[in-house]
Amino acid sequence: MARRYFHGRSREWLEKQLEKAQNDLASGKTLVSWGEGDSSGSKQVQSSPQARIDMLLNDLTIIAPEDFAADDVLPITEARPNFSGMTG
Repeated sequence: MARRYFHGRSREWLEKQLEKAQNDLASGKTLVSWGEGDSSGSKQVQSSPQARIDMLLNDLTIIAPEDFAADDVLPITEARPNFSGMTG
């Protein structure tokens, strides 16, 4: 079963955050400051833009697989050898 990192967030929110993370990656930023609603509180989260992009793309592949196919957007994180068909 696929795991959502940003459960309850809309596709529009995910795409907006993806664009921000891609801009951060392009500019070399590694710190993110964010706040919620009208709250005056803020929090600095140290997270690499690439890690954020990976998490956002993961969620987008779950809620919009027609536009964000896993084979196209998710990095390969594991490989297993397959020795079938090898001759001796």
